[in-house]
Amino acid sequence: ITPLKIKGHFFPCTITVTDKKEGLGDKNMDFLFGLDMLKRHRCKIDLETNSLIFTVGDGRYMEAPFLHEHDLTEAKGGTKGFDAEKSNAEV
Repeated sequence: ITPLKIKGHFFPCTITVTDKKEGLGDKNMDFLFGLDMLKRHRCKIDLETNSLIFTVGDGRYMEAPFLHEHDLTEAKGGTKGFDAEKSNAEV
């Protein structure tokens, strides 16, 4: 277990280290916050605000925004650096 710091709050988390160059999952993710951690920290996925909401104690919550597609490269499932004109020309 290691402390993960998000917006000034520390959350004890279990991690898995891989030695694969390509990362985790089909989108080459560097990090996955698993269901076990979501449950442990009583997280809520809020798709309206595009954020993950953590319970930080005493009925208080902390909101961590998700990255937008334009902030992620195509290799990570995003659109950063995507050239629509080039892609359409190839079709």
